[in-house]
Amino acid sequence: MDIRGGKVVRLTQGDFSRQITYSNDPIAILKQFIEVGALWIHVINLDGALTGSFQKNLSYPVILDLIKLSKQSGIRIQIGGGIRNIETIEELINKGTDRIILGTIVFDDSKLLKVLSKQYRNKIAIALD
Repeated sequence: MDIRGGKVVRLTQGDFSRQITYSNDPIAILKQFIEVGALWIHVINLDGALTGSFQKNLSYPVILDLIKLSKQSGIRIQIGGGIRNIETIEELINKGTDRIILGTIVFDDSKLLKVLSKQYRNKIAIALD
């Protein structure tokens, strides 16, 4: 589920100027996934990916709500998009995120990746897109 401006969207070929909005209510979409028995939910903060700041955008509070609902329902959640520091990683894990997807930071800070792979061994995935 790609989140931008607090909405569920899809970018055409990754182009931010070619966005299709599927829903203004990401919680309702997550509830639909729960109802059909989804085991995992994949959430990307497109605002974070675009700006490099996971927290300073309209999608951040929505994603926190998605984490909360995923924990309440027993569905596992992985989150990515604009996660560029250990503080954000720790916050998301402490709030209940099952897996963190990292991209840019892995290439910018290889020492951090070594620390994370030890500290959060089964909670880190690397995106090579």
